[in-house]
Amino acid sequence: MNRKMIKKRIHFSLYAIALLSVFVLSCEDFDEDRGGFTPPKPVLEFPEGASFSTQRDSVAPIVIRYNVLSEITSLTASQGGTDLGAIPLEGLSSIEDTLTFDYTVPSEAAFGSLPIEFTITDRGGRQQTETFIVDVIRGLREFSTETIATEVTLSADSIYRFTRSVTIAEGGTLTVPPGGLILAVLDTANPITIITDGGRLVAEGTAEAPIVFTSENTLTQTAAPGDWGGFILRGDEDNPSYSPFSLRYVRVEYAGGGEEESALFIREVSSTPMDHVQTYFSANYGFYIREGTFEFTHCLSTSDASSGFYLRDSEGNAQFLIVDSEVDHGDRDLHVRGGGSVTIANATFVGSGRNEGEDLDGARIREDAGPFKFYNSIVAEYPGDGIRLQRYEEGQDIIAHTFIFRIGGVQDDGIGTDQGAAEGPSPVRGAGLIFYNQREQFNNQIDIDNTLIPGIDSDSYVPDEIPTVGFDPSTLGEFFDAAPYAGAIGDTDWTIGWSLNADGEINE
Repeated sequence: MNRKMIKKRIHFSLYAIALLSVFVLSCEDFDEDRGGFTPPKPVLEFPEGASFSTQRDSVAPIVIRYNVLSEITSLTASQGGTDLGAIPLEGLSSIEDTLTFDYTVPSEAAFGSLPIEFTITDRGGRQQTETFIVDVIRGLREFSTETIATEVTLSADSIYRFTRSVTIAEGGTLTVPPGGLILAVLDTANPITIITDGGRLVAEGTAEAPIVFTSENTLTQTAAPGDWGGFILRGDEDNPSYSPFSLRYVRVEYAGGGEEESALFIREVSSTPMDHVQTYFSANYGFYIREGTFEFTHCLSTSDASSGFYLRDSEGNAQFLIVDSEVDHGDRDLHVRGGGSVTIANATFVGSGRNEGEDLDGARIREDAGPFKFYNSIVAEYPGDGIRLQRYEEGQDIIAHTFIFRIGGVQDDGIGTDQGAAEGPSPVRGAGLIFYNQREQFNNQIDIDNTLIPGIDSDSYVPDEIPTVGFDPSTLGEFFDAAPYAGAIGDTDWTIGWSLNADGEINE
């Protein structure tokens, strides 16, 4: 036999061995799977829907249907990485069946979507996982109590619908937990108002769970400014130690329809601590402080129809303030009148736009006001005056390290180009203008036409870069934090996560 023939036989033998190997392996697969094919994955579905809404401590009945071709061996559930255990299969078909799994919502579950994962496994080890969503909601309760004279604490598990005005009388305390939601019904004749009269309101939320007081019409997306009254928080001038409220991470929406025409009307309070509070689309004033002493920080007024901050016959300190006016409401966003000394640092006041309207001013300091000090701030995009001063006493009144720009777009030619113009609109108008604008130690920067801080415009109070200045407000006293920059926003935007933008969306 020649070499060529031997070579062919060797090749043929190797080919035959390879075919035999494939045949043997195929037979083994055929024997294992009992049909010559690989069964599909198990089927797992929710025939009555893949979500269910319920409250804490209640049961969500989850209907499950499965179908397998290789017999079911296990069905398990888990939530957030926590094993909820195996679901018993006794009495159920090994191929196809329907069952109900009752899931009890934990009392501490967060409101919102709670995913539950179900995994089915068949005899061949094949698996299928599907997710069911338990929507954890709060129940709606009506609150019709007219006078509170004891300790009343609202539940975090419920949304409260206030059907009448509430007075917190002496001996009474109303406590609203983090995440609390209060809906005021619409009553145009007698707008719902929450009043302190010897008692105390405690509303202390968090950035993750702010407390919201709003109109019931937010449920139908028809809420409007003035749908309800807001707050009348009275102190006691004869008892300076009486503190009628504590507000932290609170939103007050669509108020200002009541007697005092304010979202927050605070009167005769010896100390007014507020921290992270927003008034939103008030029909009139946002924060109205009258005849008292105030200390508030990280507060913002969004699209209120009159002054965002009205300080009358009051004295005190404020830091990190924002007013964001979407439209020209013909008023001024900061209004100071009456006696008392007012010191403000790190404010950002943004108007409707230099060419959007005629009468809106950034601030107005009346002739009857007490000493006024204004540091490290931004006033921009106002069709009227940036700051209108009707009083000035050298050594008492100060505007320093402040940026004022894009002011008075509707003025006649030539008016306002002089920083000391007596008639409007001007960046700073009124008494002491040369003092404010020309003394270098006050370091104010003014430009009628141009943006001095990129990122600040009629739609934004957050700068692209933090504008540093050479003054630290912490030198003013214990109340003030170190913030050697202009405006209310530093390295961290403190409005994120709990406040609303003008478009109604959470600021993220």
